[in-house]
Amino acid sequence: MPRPFPIASWNSVASGAVRGVLFTALIVLTACEAKPVTKIDTVALREELRASQLAWGQAWKDRDAAAILAHYASDAVLYVPGAPPSRGAAVFTPFVQAVVSDPNFSLSWTVDDVRVAASGDMGSITGAYRQHTPSKTPAGYVVETGHYVTVFERRNGHWLAVSEINTPGPASDQAQGL
Repeated sequence: MPRPFPIASWNSVASGAVRGVLFTALIVLTACEAKPVTKIDTVALREELRASQLAWGQAWKDRDAAAILAHYASDAVLYVPGAPPSRGAAVFTPFVQAVVSDPNFSLSWTVDDVRVAASGDMGSITGAYRQHTPSKTPAGYVVETGHYVTVFERRNGHWLAVSEINTPGPASDQAQGL
């Protein structure tokens, strides 16, 4: 009695099809082979960001406008209460240059919390600040305290401030010594 599908022929067709599928799967899996994952050392990056923030604070104490401005990305945005956002370092360069030349101006801050994204390319710092701003008061300045948040991007191996906001308010315990 003839068989509708000769066993030998069917097995060879099925085996060839299976081999083809397996070969295709092997090529696809090889092409999609996972690249080695580079472990981002976020602890080291947090310390690097903290050190950068402290160096920035020293630049303010030294009244070094160029060093202060070097910590901002060219496309940074500053949000200051009572004023529209300042977009781009070129916009707030004249302000920085003016205040560092005024003996009645000073700015200091604490670094309370430093965070770095798992990707290692974004970070943020929060803390308290104390600012002496020139005024027409008998003292010649007004003292403002408050808190800030600065967002950083790591560009070409350097942390640059891309967004910063501060809000006046009661000084925290950390800011008392500023």
